[in-house]
Amino acid sequence: MKNFTLLFLFLCFNPLLFSQTTAVYDVVFNSIWNEADHGTFPNNPHWSKLVGVNHNANITFLELGGIASQGIEDVAELGINDAFEAEVQTSITNGNAQQYIDGDQLATATGNIEVLGLQISEDYPLLTLVSMIAPSPDWMIAVNGVNLRASGTWENSLVIDLYVYDAGTDSGMNYSSPNADITPHVPITSLSGVAPFNTEKVGTLTITLQQVLGVNDIETTNHIQLFPNPATSVLQISTETTSLSEVVFYDVLGKKVKSYKNTSNSKELRIDINSLTTGVYLVKSIANDGSNNIQRLLVK
Repeated sequence: MKNFTLLFLFLCFNPLLFSQTTAVYDVVFNSIWNEADHGTFPNNPHWSKLVGVNHNANITFLELGGIASQGIEDVAELGINDAFEAEVQTSITNGNAQQYIDGDQLATATGNIEVLGLQISEDYPLLTLVSMIAPSPDWMIAVNGVNLRASGTWENSLVIDLYVYDAGTDSGMNYSSPNADITPHVPITSLSGVAPFNTEKVGTLTITLQQVLGVNDIETTNHIQLFPNPATSVLQISTETTSLSEVVFYDVLGKKVKSYKNTSNSKELRIDINSLTTGVYLVKSIANDGSNNIQRLLVK
């Protein structure tokens, strides 16, 4: 128990550990989609899940004037994210992206979608996000490769006005137009000032820095990553090289408070942490090859 307590103090208070390598951001999409600015609403106006990726400059997932991929087409037309997630996973495998970002949907025209505690590595500082305005032919809001280190250091806060884009995959002219695929696809264009939209934004994206983590907060044996951190109810753990056999949680006094056995041999784990109270914990990840490491986790 003493060793764990000493390790916690070392991680928390050793100033040599805190070089700028990974930042934790909160991302909030605020929708102000309304009939006065954006045309008479369809039945059941809503937004699909806000999905995305953080990546490097070697890859572009969508851009104004570019042709939509199958993943972007599926998001913009159907609010279905499987193909886009597969594109992200391919980029992760190729070393060009860090993680797939799986945000919530919004069941109403106005309101917020929040992605909290998003860990962004310095190696993958570009943020791309997309959500379907629904129902619609192929309309979406999106940001492409927002650089969170444009000035060479982590941005403290960004507020981006959002306008609707046409994915160029369906020729429908209003919210309830029947399916009318465009073959071949045409470039992605802005619908600002194009009916049913006027030139007013449909929302904002606010990206706020919460903390910067040092090397020993995030670099781990076998490239193990915890997300989100801070966490609230669910902790995701991913590994690149070997799967984990067990994950053990200790409080700051070194007392074991929770353990999780990985019976599926998966490299992607989702662990319910609702039983943990607010505070700092040490997470010991034990790999199948016998190696292990300890990371700090903040539970809100």
